[in-house]
Amino acid sequence: MLASPGTKVRVQHTVTYSEPGTYTAGLKVESNREGSSGPFWQVENIGRIKVIVTP
Repeated sequence: MLASPGTKVRVQHTVTYSEPGTYTAGLKVESNREGSSGPFWQVENIGRIKVIVTP
């Protein structure tokens, strides 16, 4: 949970793949306009991206 509400959040995460191949990276974010917590107040956004690692 954030200390103070805002309109934007910036997150950076680095992943290293040890083998060539095709991977799917995903991110799930939950938020609401009022800043309230609880399972019935949250709106979920899910994003996925295909990552292709070549040798």
